[in-house]
Amino acid sequence: SAFLLNRSSDLAYLDAIPPERDLVVVDEAHRIEHLDDTLSKLFHKANLIVVLQDDRQRIRPSEEGTTEHFRRFAEDHRIPYTICSLASQKRAGYLGSYVSDLDKLLYDRWEHPLQRQSALELRCWDDLNALDRHLHDLFSSGRHVKWYAPFCWSWSRLVKNKDIVIPQFTGAFQKAWNPPGAQYEWYLSQTPEDLEQVGCIYTAQGLEYDDIGVIWWDDLRWDETARDWRIDLEKSKDDSFRIPLQKSPPEVAVELMLNTYRVLLTRAKSSVHIWFRDPVTRDHVRKVLDF
Repeated sequence: SAFLLNRSSDLAYLDAIPPERDLVVVDEAHRIEHLDDTLSKLFHKANLIVVLQDDRQRIRPSEEGTTEHFRRFAEDHRIPYTICSLASQKRAGYLGSYVSDLDKLLYDRWEHPLQRQSALELRCWDDLNALDRHLHDLFSSGRHVKWYAPFCWSWSRLVKNKDIVIPQFTGAFQKAWNPPGAQYEWYLSQTPEDLEQVGCIYTAQGLEYDDIGVIWWDDLRWDETARDWRIDLEKSKDDSFRIPLQKSPPEVAVELMLNTYRVLLTRAKSSVHIWFRDPVTRDHVRKVLDF
């Protein structure tokens, strides 16, 4: 018998798992908090636990589901373990070299143009309103489309409020921020109104769409002089992210910020459309990813 766990940071439903399971599979395991306690409880319910995780999809300081933490738990409790890496996955396979090229851009600080081999369309836009019209056209053609952005706006939790207001030469770009309430219906993208709401990182994890629009804000910028990424935690409006990182080593904050953008930029199967707040960052990303 098996029991599949899927997409939860604290495994609030852990007690619902029946005892005497042969196998428990935990998807999105990089999101686990209180890892030692969580795994100890799981091993009282199952003989074999499989965790599916990605260190580069960990986006909060409280998330403990890293390869090293799983390894340490197993060794401390004398539990035999095997670490396997996926050679490919369906979505990444369809994207060709896009994910690996994105990793070179973000984590390896790659500066030279990459010969990207991917059917995924990458496109940069100068005007958010023009991009918005394009996404609506894609939606009208039957595509599954979403807007995404980093958590850089205060959240009123009211869809009727336009929490995001960005001046453009064609007029202000205005959208509701981070849809609350009936999120499942929003995920399905069944109405044009769904494109009037911009999702944050927490409504992006584990999901995929045909096409996405991404707002690249200046919480993450490329510094041409230092030839490195610079982050500005004060741009974040997510207290659960920003406040703990103010006391963390700088490299931890940079890693989690890079992970956030990696997740946002890998939600689409067909096309990714990006608007950049910072022109230096825009030019660097376009040069390296060759679009």
